[in-house]
Amino acid sequence: MIQIPKDELLDSLKDGYKKYANANDKNQRIKIGGWCNALEAIIFSYAEDIKEEILSIRSEIIKNKNQIPTEIDYDTPSFTRHKIKFPK
Repeated sequence: MIQIPKDELLDSLKDGYKKYANANDKNQRIKIGGWCNALEAIIFSYAEDIKEEILSIRSEIIKNKNQIPTEIDYDTPSFTRHKIKFPK
């Protein structure tokens, strides 16, 4: 079995997360995200002891740009909130 030092794995993932967070091209983002997911899956399978550390690092670096704002009033229908006008 191949043995890779923990620091090298974490550094590689950090680099991937940073590239993913800064990618402007959708295709590039998909490729980098797939690579990070694959590496995470391998690490989670063989080194479960660092899973929480990886998830913490990922959440610090990658911010969800499509996050739903918390100030949305869900009691108001969306067509009213967005002021959508329906044809008569």
